[in-house]
Amino acid sequence: MGSITWGPEVAKVYDKTYRAMFEPPVLGPAVDLPAELARGGPAVEFAAGTGRVALALSARGIAVHGLELSPHMAQQMLAKPGADAVPVTGQPAVSALGPRASMTARRGAGANILGAWAG
Repeated sequence: MGSITWGPEVAKVYDKTYRAMFEPPVLGPAVDLPAELARGGPAVEFAAGTGRVALALSARGIAVHGLELSPHMAQQMLAKPGADAVPVTGQPAVSALGPRASMTARRGAGANILGAWAG
């Protein structure tokens, strides 16, 4: 099974193209449920992209680790305020995460798909 990684052309315009996803009426609910499911523990976001959800969770005081295969998307996230608090791993290796997370968040088909981290 192959994977899709976004190149520099997409990464540069991603936030602008999908700016509506960053608006509080959209982002708030997209972060409320993962924040609740984390129960104060650490969280992992798969396909962290430019950091829309990971940075918002971190701003709420939740320790977040992002997994992102595209170095170009990760560079966009790491250039944003607050990104120093969100480590990003390029290869989704669970062993690199350290302690188990309370919950994980994965975006797919435009919606967040949530699941408890097996522990």
